[in-house]
Formats: sequence, structure tokens, C-alpha cells
Amino acid sequence: TSLSFYDSLLPVVAPREKRGLVSGLGVGLGYGGTVIAIPAAMWLLDFYKGFNPVHELRFHFVLAAGLFLLGSIPLFLWVPERPARKKPLPGQKVLRLSFRRTMVTLRALPRHPAMLYFLVGNFLCVDALNAAIAAYPAYAENVLGIARMDIMAWMIPFSLSALVMGIVGGRLSDRFGAGRVMLSASAAYVAAVVVCGLTGSKILFYGAFIMFGGYGLSTVWVAGRKMLLDLCPPGQVGKYFGLYNVGHKLSMFGILFFGLLADIDIPGLAAGGYRAGMLVQALTMMAGAACILKSMRIVRHEQT
Repeated sequence: TSLSFYDSLLPVVAPREKRGLVSGLGVGLGYGGTVIAIPAAMWLLDFYKGFNPVHELRFHFVLAAGLFLLGSIPLFLWVPERPARKKPLPGQKVLRLSFRRTMVTLRALPRHPAMLYFLVGNFLCVDALNAAIAAYPAYAENVLGIARMDIMAWMIPFSLSALVMGIVGGRLSDRFGAGRVMLSASAAYVAAVVVCGLTGSKILFYGAFIMFGGYGLSTVWVAGRKMLLDLCPPGQVGKYFGLYNVGHKLSMFGILFFGLLADIDIPGLAAGGYRAGMLVQALTMMAGAACILKSMRIVRHEQT
């Protein structure tokens, strides 16, 4: 839920011509935070193994909560919030009113085809992203035989790549348009998935994962937020970001397909089910990119 409020602050803290850049900074620094979080998690895992704990990841929840709070404090202290234009209603009335308005928004989406195609396309793109993120440890371990601690360690250069690529993607979104940049990020993601799904080389796997994957995973988020703002009617940012983020949390189909396919044995191909499960994500991303392209064409048609 916090993402809906966080994303809705984007037009408050950034002028229109720099929304892509600020979105890129947000996503990039988010990935950059893992450069701190992963070494801390690895140290904590190694430290508590010496005490033979019942659950070796128990204290990682405390670490995650502490880092989340630490990262949130600057937002609460230094980011100004626009004052409410209307007198706030009691909590129960707000919930009932918000629910009714959400239902009205959903029923009205077919009358706004550009937004509808964007939300569907973004859902499919993010579904593929989340599937790849969730599948990465199991795939690297079972297909390429990479040790678990090495899998965590390789997330550090990937996160640094995503930090830089996210900022670059934000600047590109401001210059060339969010839709075009989102399509380029989708293409980079597909390239990463195809290489990672077919190669048996650890060097090629991590090269594609860090370079193409870093740009694809970070910039889909960056450009997606800016594209939604470009499509969103004035005064309705929070409402549409709510739908945008609900779609993110419902994106579970890709990882479900990965899990089902990973259990299949393909004769003559070692870990063939895992490879098939990874390659399927490219199809999901391409379907999402097709919807994004359709949304862009509708906007161009309306403008002419």
C-alpha cells in the first residue's frame, strides 16, 4: 500500500520535465540500497549460523524492518506534502467513498483505452519482471550449479548496474518519451531472458543478467511511472497509481508458470524445465510491450 502514496508524490517533488529523472533516481537508489542490504544479510546469516538457530533467517526480518524505517525517515522529515483542498471526512466515510470511486474508475476504464492498454501492458511486463527476480536463485542454483552465497554476492554488481541504468532510463524517458523507453527496456529484458535461458556459461549468464537485465528491470519501473503520469487526468494521480500498484501485487502468473515448468523433465536437456520456465517470461514481456505500443498509438491518434 505504501507504494501508492510514494508514487503519488512524484508530481509533487518533480517538475513535469524532470519526472523521468526523479523516477529513475528513486528506482536506481532503491536497487543501490541492496548494495548495503545484501552484505549485511550475508554477514547476519553467517553470524547466526554459529548459534545453530532454529530458523537462520529469523533476524533478517528485523534487519529488513530497520533498513526500511531508516530509508523512510528522510521522506517523512523533508518531503513537503500538498495540503488537502477539501475538509477531511471521518475514516469510515473515506473508506466507503474510496471504494465506490474505485468501482466507478474500473467500470469507466474501457472509455479510456490508452490507460486500459497501459495498465494491462504494465501488468504483463511487471509479471515477467517479478517472475525473473523470484526465479533467479533457483535457476542459478539448479541450472548452472552456482552456490547460494555466490548467488547473493552477484546481486551486488547487478544492483549497481540497475542503479546506473535506472537513472539513465529516467533521463531517456524525459528526452524521448516514456513509452519508447519502456519498449526499449522490454527488449533488453527479453534479450537477457533469452541469453540466460539458453546459455550454459556462467560468464554469459551474469553478463546478460547484469547488463541487459539491469537496464530492463530498472527502466520498466522508471518509464512505467512516468507514462502513467502522462496518461493520468489531473487530480487523479493517487487513484490510478493505486490501480497501477495493485497490478504489481497480482503479478503472480509468471512465477506460477515457472514453477510448473521447472518440474518437467525434458529428455536430452539437463534442467530443461527450468530453462523453459525462464524463456516463457520473454513471451509475457513481449505481450506486455505489444499493449504498451497499442496505448502509444491510441494517444497519437487522439492527438491528431
